Amino acid sequence: MKNKLKTLLVAVTIAALSACGDGASDVADAFIGKWKSKCFAYKAQDGNTYYQTGTTNLSKDSAAQLTANYSNAVAHSDSACSNILGNITSASSIKISIGAETVFLGLQSKEIVATYQDGNARRGYIAVDNERLFIVVTDDSGEKPFTWGRSSPYTKL
Repeated sequence: MKNKLKTLLVAVTIAALSACGDGASDVADAFIGKWKSKCFAYKAQDGNTYYQTGTTNLSKDSAAQLTANYSNAVAHSDSACSNILGNITSASSIKISIGAETVFLGLQSKEIVATYQDGNARRGYIAVDNERLFIVVTDDSGEKPFTWGRSSPYTKL
C-alpha cells in the first residue's frame, strides 16, 4: 500500500508540473542576451571612414517583443577593430516586434518591425544561428534588404 501511495504521489506531482507549462519557450527567448557586433565600417561626421563594434542587449518585453539597448560602441582606425580610437556615445533603445517565420538569405528567420525612439518603424529580419545573431532592417526606401545588416553577425557575450 505504501508503494502504491508513493507511486500515486509521484504521478500526481509529474502531472501537476506538466500542467504548469509544456516546456515550450516564447519566440522572443531565442534572441535575449548580450551580443557584440562584428567589426564594420562607417563614415563619421568628419567625412573619414572608421570602424566600429558595439554591444546590444536584447531583453524580452513579451512573448513576441524585445527591447534592444545598443551601447558600448567603440571606434577603431583599422578594419580588424584592433586599434581603439575611443568610445562612441550613441546609446539607443529600439522596440522589436517579432512576426512570422520565414527564410531570409538562407537562414530560418523571423520577420520583425523595429520601432525607434523617434517613432520611426521599419521592417526587417532576425535570426539566430548557434551563438550568432543576424539582424537587418530596411533602409529609407523600404525595399527588402539584400544582405544582413553591416554589424551582423553578432556573437553572444
